[in-house]
Amino acid sequence: MSAAPLFIVAAPFCGASRLAAALGAHPQLCALPETHLFVAGTVAELLEIFELSQGSDADGLLRALAELEFGGECDETVERARQWLAARADWPTPRVLEHLAACAAPRRLVVTETLSALRPLDLDRLCRAFPQAAAIQLVRHPWSHGALFATWLADRLFVAADYRDHSRDLAPIDPQLAWLRVNGNVERVLAPVYGERLLRVRDEDLRGERLATLAAIARHAGVAGDALTIAGLQPQAWTFHGYGPPAAPYGLDAELLEDLVPDDAGARLDGPLPWRGDGVAFAAEVVASARACGYGPEENPSSQNPA
Repeated sequence: MSAAPLFIVAAPFCGASRLAAALGAHPQLCALPETHLFVAGTVAELLEIFELSQGSDADGLLRALAELEFGGECDETVERARQWLAARADWPTPRVLEHLAACAAPRRLVVTETLSALRPLDLDRLCRAFPQAAAIQLVRHPWSHGALFATWLADRLFVAADYRDHSRDLAPIDPQLAWLRVNGNVERVLAPVYGERLLRVRDEDLRGERLATLAAIARHAGVAGDALTIAGLQPQAWTFHGYGPPAAPYGLDAELLEDLVPDDAGARLDGPLPWRGDGVAFAAEVVASARACGYGPEENPSSQNPA
């Protein structure tokens, strides 16, 4: 029987794909692109959501199936993956993940969740399907997160409602809302179920104390965490690193695909937000949540000790 998955739960642009890439190089783990399986209850519902989105939301799942079910990523295997899903429209979506876990065995699946983490019902679906799983709550200072994400969003033709402040005229872009929602959902939905099987990791520690942080994550995942194994966790060795075939090129955070790097300089929890032109600061709830993660009001997050 396959081991229960290890979930990486994070807001978009908090480094989830980069962490998945590192863990995907571990010989005892199999990290997937983002599958978005838990945004729907059945495969039929999921395929309808993919079709309505008219974007790249299906790419990660198609890439995962192409690789694990059909032996590699190319346009032909991506098309076979589409047909495989269509033939199983009546499956509950967790069953697809169970199938992928069986394909990957004896390696343990690592599954990134950023989209489902925005919705408590989707996160609850994950918990009910895999109550014995383990999870990593990956966080980034909301200032560094917001500055990078807002800059990227400003160049998009369409920005989802989750990343706009609808309490203001013209609904300006503000990533702090998604940051707060995801981390609040983790605390309210995931933490009560997973307890000690939920590990909070700060992206700044992953970048600043990479080997020690990856070793701690390996111990949490129940896999080898010796110095030689951890040193070998090079993201470029991950099967899914970078763009996929033309038929499904995405499935990873744009931060990884476009090699974007957060700037921690000047990160703080007070003062006007640089991506807002109206003088708005962080909401009190964001400040409280960030402090609970170990971030101080005016400190460089990479200089702080792990929470």
